[in-house]
Amino acid sequence: MPTKFKEINWNPSLKERKDFGRLLMIGFPFVALFWTVVLAMKGILKNGVWDWNWIVFFWIFSLVRILIIISIISSYNK
Repeated sequence: MPTKFKEINWNPSLKERKDFGRLLMIGFPFVALFWTVVLAMKGILKNGVWDWNWIVFFWIFSLVRILIIISIISSYNK
């Protein structure tokens, strides 16, 4: 029975890690914006008005930025 974990590169090169980091930097703000819109639409269903709760966006955005900074710092220590 083949396993899918044999196909995963467990030791990516620096270029591959940078590409992955760029993907995270571009993708996660859109994920945060998506959940902000979903929660705003929940306000439409409940109250009939948009309930823009930007706190969710800033939490997701901030946590991802912290993870990116930690990964950049750890890559310089190698």
